Amino acid sequence: IYDTDPLFCDADNYNYRLFSHSPCVGAGENGANIGYMGVGCEIYSGPIWHISPDGSNLYDGSQSSPFSSIQLGIDASSNGDTILVEPGTYIENINYNGKSIVIGSLYITTSDTSYISNTIIDGNQTSSVVTFENEENDLSQLIGFTIQNGNSSNGGGIYCGNSCQFWIIYI
Repeated sequence: IYDTDPLFCDADNYNYRLFSHSPCVGAGENGANIGYMGVGCEIYSGPIWHISPDGSNLYDGSQSSPFSSIQLGIDASSNGDTILVEPGTYIENINYNGKSIVIGSLYITTSDTSYISNTIIDGNQTSSVVTFENEENDLSQLIGFTIQNGNSSNGGGIYCGNSCQFWIIYI
């Protein structure tokens, strides 16, 4: 019995092809793939990156295969992209890395303010929870979150350095 997620491309829509990084690739007898539909999914390239507590950082960030880390969404994104974060608590510290992107809870698609208190970025007392330090501009936006448990003398919740500009809305 195989008890690991096989990483199908889109099982909800009956696409049982495997992602190239699936644990089923090469795991069968004599190095064969487990399954018969083949390997390879279209590579997702945004512009909306999806994050969910039920996602996986082995997924591609699409709506049907969301990441579980906001930072991975940032890393995958390009200027002008949006990172849409589902409700939950994300224990991580994020850095915009100079990108002009919008990171928002579902508040940005629904205007439902309950998403603000239910979508939490928790810095785990390790450093600033959100960092803007690479000349981000006013197109860099953080919308609809609760920020908690940051720890830094330079901004435990949000740190801004090196001439950054950004928008914070409903935090």
